[in-house]
Amino acid sequence: MTFNPAIPAPTDLISQSQAQIQTNFSQADTAFGIDHTAFSVSANQGQHKQVTLIAPISNPNQAGNISSVYTKTSGTGVELFYQHGTANLGVSQLTGGGITAAAYISFAGATGIALSGAFNATSVRNSAGVYTVSFPRNFGSTNYVAIITPTFLTSSNSFKVINISKSVSALGFVIQNQTAAFSDADSLEVVCFGVLA
Repeated sequence: MTFNPAIPAPTDLISQSQAQIQTNFSQADTAFGIDHTAFSVSANQGQHKQVTLIAPISNPNQAGNISSVYTKTSGTGVELFYQHGTANLGVSQLTGGGITAAAYISFAGATGIALSGAFNATSVRNSAGVYTVSFPRNFGSTNYVAIITPTFLTSSNSFKVINISKSVSALGFVIQNQTAAFSDADSLEVVCFGVLA
């Protein structure tokens, strides 16, 4: 079956071209179903399932105020980029250690169990106040930035982060409370920025 843009012809009767019109509708449904839930499916019709960007290109350099999200080769792979308007307004790399976090996690301090999701990070509570965050996809070097935010629900507590150890595959650290004892935070958020391997 092939989509035929000449159907229906101006002189066609529905009875003459019904089968070809139905073929066109079927082809349109199939084509739209790529990256979407097809019209022929009863639930979630027309909703996106994903966005597939075709072969990597160079910066599109659109004229005027037209912005672009596109793929191109960067370093060791294909990454996602954003260009704001014309070329002189700059290009931002969105994935692969660009402007977005390369890893993040929020987890319960007493258990190490993730609370509200994570990206490229898993957490372990080794003992009271002692934690390790591992990166399934390693960083390219240890020159990444880690932001560690412990939260204590008791406002009288003060704390500091000590004994930070970094490798390309994991980040280790200790939380110490106001009495210098190792102490579990109620929750911890860890966000890392850097270039992934």
